Amino acid sequence: MSAILSKRVTGEKIVLDQQGMLRVEAVPGETYNLIDANTGQTPADVKAERRGDDLVLKSESLDAEVIIDGFWEYCQPGEQQCFASLDIPTENGALGQTTITQTGPDLDYLVAGEIGTLEEGAAIGWLWILGGLAAVGAVAGSSSGSSGSVRELINVVAPDDETDVTPMLTGTTTVPNAIVTLVVTDSAGNRQTLTTNSDANGNYSVEVPEALSAGEYTVEASVVGPDGNIIRSTDEGKIVLDTDVDTDNDGIPDSTDTDDDGDGINDSDEIAAGLDPKNADSDGDGIGDGDEDTDGDGIRNADESDETSPEQTDQDGDGEADIVDTGDTGGTPYQLTVNAPDNTTDHTPIISGHAMPNASVSLEIVDSAGQIQTLVVVADNDGNYSIEVPELMAPGPYVVNAIATDLSGAQTHANDPGSIIADTVPPAITVDVPYSTDDTTPKITGKTEPNTPVEIIITDAQGNRMACRKVIIALRLRQPILPEMSVRQQIVVKSQAAALLPNQAIIRLMP
Repeated sequence: MSAILSKRVTGEKIVLDQQGMLRVEAVPGETYNLIDANTGQTPADVKAERRGDDLVLKSESLDAEVIIDGFWEYCQPGEQQCFASLDIPTENGALGQTTITQTGPDLDYLVAGEIGTLEEGAAIGWLWILGGLAAVGAVAGSSSGSSGSVRELINVVAPDDETDVTPMLTGTTTVPNAIVTLVVTDSAGNRQTLTTNSDANGNYSVEVPEALSAGEYTVEASVVGPDGNIIRSTDEGKIVLDTDVDTDNDGIPDSTDTDDDGDGINDSDEIAAGLDPKNADSDGDGIGDGDEDTDGDGIRNADESDETSPEQTDQDGDGEADIVDTGDTGGTPYQLTVNAPDNTTDHTPIISGHAMPNASVSLEIVDSAGQIQTLVVVADNDGNYSIEVPELMAPGPYVVNAIATDLSGAQTHANDPGSIIADTVPPAITVDVPYSTDDTTPKITGKTEPNTPVEIIITDAQGNRMACRKVIIALRLRQPILPEMSVRQQIVVKSQAAALLPNQAIIRLMP
């Protein structure tokens, strides 16, 4: 018979030579096995021995000896770990695996389901061959330390009679630094899947993030073993209500209060939606759970839940709470409104309206010239929003199309027409020019409507013209006027509204 060294990760299989001897260097991450070429399994008389930092796998029936050089030197606990996973029959004859690695308890026998390491000089074999069934009973019944005991590869502890609806789950695994997956199912059938990592000693812990409903719950923990197989363990726990707790301080103990946190949603509906029945703002975003719209149907959670009932609010009887069932629309949906001012002379009016609190509102504004402006504004906690149109719009009718997107991504549409009228009434204006002065750069002052651009044109006795513009009429001429000129003033007001500009006043000072 011939023997083969199998490398599970790389898929390499090395046939031993006629002398049955082989030496290979240990590679981190690899899993080794000595197998019989005829059966494809580990021979029943396999023995594992530690010689210094080398692992030796032997079989007398195959006349084979494999030395994995540096198994405890080149491979180290954690990411640099490597393994020897041997096929070992269980008591009922089915095949299991014993895994030898660089960490864990010291193994005394090759027992299916165990994982651990070898102490210096240890040489172990298959338990059924070495000691028979009587030895098995003695080993399994031993409770003194790790020596000779059959250890679980993973266990999990789910607290019993726990008043904390988000309990801490703990456990241990013989696979250090591994990813542990936990599936938690509460009494209402709600399932949560959690992941955490075991530490170097195989310990792990994780808190359930979402509130569990009162009653019994189960936790299934699983980890991938060195041989690639998934190892599982299950435990049951129980959540009980603390009858003395009054979370929302309404004078009603939580045990009889259908809405513990007073957010307008009964506890059953909150649990069904994955919300915390003892926290009025489960996600901490500043918006109460009652004002959220979990299923995105445009209806507040509080309007889809009967807070006086301990049962789920389920209008269509499909077994799904209304706040997570878009098919149940018996509540009061949010109304999106938009107000586009009519008959305004303001070419950049303020657009306002109402939407779901904290919703994002997109406004598309189309004026009479076909120019489009797109604005985005966020409604406040009361749902109000307003924003000023940044660019001047043409006179005439315009329309505002609004789209509100709530926190769940659901959208609501609304629109409103408005109109802009041209301002054809020129602003009143005055000007004060020194009539007789020896100052060749006199100061010109005057008054008109606030923020109205003013153009001043000055012509001296020689016909020289100067033009200046300033929002506030108060400027000093930069060009001298001849002393012998006589000055008289003429005021001309010109409307520029047709050109989409605010009215301008033009002051002409004629000699």
